[in-house]
Amino acid sequence: RSTLSSSSAASDVYKRQDNTDAALISPEVTIPPGADALLSFRQFIDTDLAATDPDIGSVRILDAENDDTPIAGLEISGIEGNAAGWTDESLSLPASEVGGKQIRVEFRFTSNADGNVWGGFYIDDVSVTLP
Repeated sequence: RSTLSSSSAASDVYKRQDNTDAALISPEVTIPPGADALLSFRQFIDTDLAATDPDIGSVRILDAENDDTPIAGLEISGIEGNAAGWTDESLSLPASEVGGKQIRVEFRFTSNADGNVWGGFYIDDVSVTLP
């Protein structure tokens, strides 16, 4: 049972440019009280691996009823590297953290200003499902 889904093409919001700080935030998703959920998505990542200040992607779960405050512990950070293709990713959303809440999913990409241009961070096929 899906409460959020998208199968549109990946967004250019994550195309790599110097000093990018771009976010894609979902509409509100209602999680029933006491329900666990699962965030699933596909990603393609092509970023530099600079030792300091690398280009980086992240995923956070936001509490839509609390000014989109990030829910502690519900994130994937440090998304970087050079993938050979699209990969399937997921994040468990336990009822103790999201049950009975309105949430949003935030995908963010930040890049440095080193002048090296890489592909960036792309997402597709986003869904939040209830087991």
